[in-house]
Amino acid sequence: MMNEQRPGHEVGRQNCSIAELDGEAKPAPYPAISRRKLLASMDLSGAALFSGGMLFAHGNKGSVAQSVYGGSGMFPHDADEIAYQLAATTPERSVGDKLRETVSVKDFGATGDGSTDDTAAIRSAVDFVNATGGTVYFPSGTYIVNNKPNIQVLSHVHLLGSGAGASVIRSNGNLTGPIFNSAGSRICFDRLALEAPNTVNAVALINMNGGENITVHRCTLDGGHTAIWLNPRDGEMLSEIRITDNTMEHFNFGVYIGSHHTQLVGGTIKHVIIDRNVIAKGQQIGSGGDGIKTVRTCHNLVITNNYISDQSRDAIDLFASGDTVVVSGNILVNSLVKGLDIKSDLQNYPESKYGFNGRRLTITGNIIDNSGLAGVSISQNAANGDYNYLIDVSHNQISRSQHEAITCSGRFITLSHNCIFENCLASASYNAVLIGKNLPLVLTRDITIQSNMIVNNGSDQGQGHALYISAYVEDCLIQGNTIKNDQTLPNPKQKRGLYVNQLTKNIHVKDNRIADQLTINVTVVTNADLLGESSGASIGSLAAGTGGEYVLLSMPRPGAVIRAAFIVADHIAANGTDYAVFDLRKRSGGTVTSLSQHSTATTAVTAFSKTLFPNTKYIPVAKGDIISVNITQAGAGQDIKNGYFLIEYIEM
Repeated sequence: MMNEQRPGHEVGRQNCSIAELDGEAKPAPYPAISRRKLLASMDLSGAALFSGGMLFAHGNKGSVAQSVYGGSGMFPHDADEIAYQLAATTPERSVGDKLRETVSVKDFGATGDGSTDDTAAIRSAVDFVNATGGTVYFPSGTYIVNNKPNIQVLSHVHLLGSGAGASVIRSNGNLTGPIFNSAGSRICFDRLALEAPNTVNAVALINMNGGENITVHRCTLDGGHTAIWLNPRDGEMLSEIRITDNTMEHFNFGVYIGSHHTQLVGGTIKHVIIDRNVIAKGQQIGSGGDGIKTVRTCHNLVITNNYISDQSRDAIDLFASGDTVVVSGNILVNSLVKGLDIKSDLQNYPESKYGFNGRRLTITGNIIDNSGLAGVSISQNAANGDYNYLIDVSHNQISRSQHEAITCSGRFITLSHNCIFENCLASASYNAVLIGKNLPLVLTRDITIQSNMIVNNGSDQGQGHALYISAYVEDCLIQGNTIKNDQTLPNPKQKRGLYVNQLTKNIHVKDNRIADQLTINVTVVTNADLLGESSGASIGSLAAGTGGEYVLLSMPRPGAVIRAAFIVADHIAANGTDYAVFDLRKRSGGTVTSLSQHSTATTAVTAFSKTLFPNTKYIPVAKGDIISVNITQAGAGQDIKNGYFLIEYIEM
């Protein structure tokens, strides 16, 4: 019987005589042979499958020894007549049954010699396993495929190589179709190398049309337009996709999620994990590409622990921003354009085809270095006001961006605990952190900027700010940040600290450390609540002959050194008969001191230009002091349209 217990079959015996394997008690007529030598002699694909097991022949049909050393006995040529037993306590079965667990492409005529076209053999092997499910094994070698292999992989199929550097599948020309096209569930690509040198057509090495539980693991993908394309057909779903521990090089796109074809609606994409991959040495085809790009909303997208470098556009481009997205622990370096780009544009890319604005995004723990433009960009559509919302950007290190480290528009966005160092290196003036776009239709609100380190950002020629709050930003908290220019660290060229535009609302600035900028530490227009104190004032528009006193700043705690200026919307000509007087005052207890006056009787005011009060370069403001401006008019006076007062902090 095949499952009969045989003497001498102890588990783990690495070297025993063939006589012992055959259960004989007499001295062995053949030399001892190890299991490894036996398997090598049998030339079995996937010999590792027998590790730990035992082989022996049945009855009078010859011994296993005779198949290795020869002899007068009849050796069975049918593998179903050779017994295999994993251990003494497990049942026997035939070698044929064991071998059929894995189908080798060489069973179907593939050579792997680096010159023969193996497309048909590989297709036959995969088609064979597509029918029942199982593993298609690629022994070590280089398997050449034609320029449109388009090999269909269906459910429950595992494509397994001997290692990404050992089992190579290489196209012999410019691909016009994918190497593998998956459409099913429980599919795995493992330990393979796929190569498509000289490919510029918009096709992928692995194309996913639908299904769930699809894995690409421990593979090397090299050369071509796109490495992996998640491209569900209309009405199809892709879900539970895992792309892990791979290397992708010399592509326009590493991982492309969705279809950018305007005539296609496309299916649903959800539950995608892209983890521990190297995506490097991107090549530029056309306008260039990205390490990871989404052009259709992906629900529950996780991009973690990847190294993405030298891309011809962005390291990660969330063109369709996604719903519940985590971008964490990645190293994004040397991107020609941006490290991470999060877009929103439903007008040009409607929800019916691409999805919706991004929401519930977490960007944390990433290192983003040497981006050609911005490190992180969260943008809006300037034409129609589309925006992303519920975004957390925290604990990232962003350095050496040529333009901004972070540019941000949208709603309910938190920027916290980021280290922003040595950005804004281009010769023009850029702001290390830019909030809003100075456009009335692009509403940015409900922003928290807290506990960030913004240090040494700028260039010799640039005159930008460390943190710039644009016009039309509303409901913004700026708290606990360190904004400093440090001469002991590289690039001590940060010239300006914090700026808050006059057309903002409800800007609260509290408990920040802003010091040592080369020119101005803080420029805050009156709509801001600076350092937690009462708001400054906007005089709005005053008709000729009217006036009054307006509080600019109240200091309930230890203060600062400031200077004051004003801006009006209209030019006011010098007129000795009908004029206005701006009297800057400080109240300390019961004492009112006139600090400076500006009179339009002798000095004209230019529209939208900042005018400093004369002789007030430094104004010390102590706890309890109140700074105000009193406006009086002589004669008929003059109309004042949209007047704003600024407080510039010289020391804090």
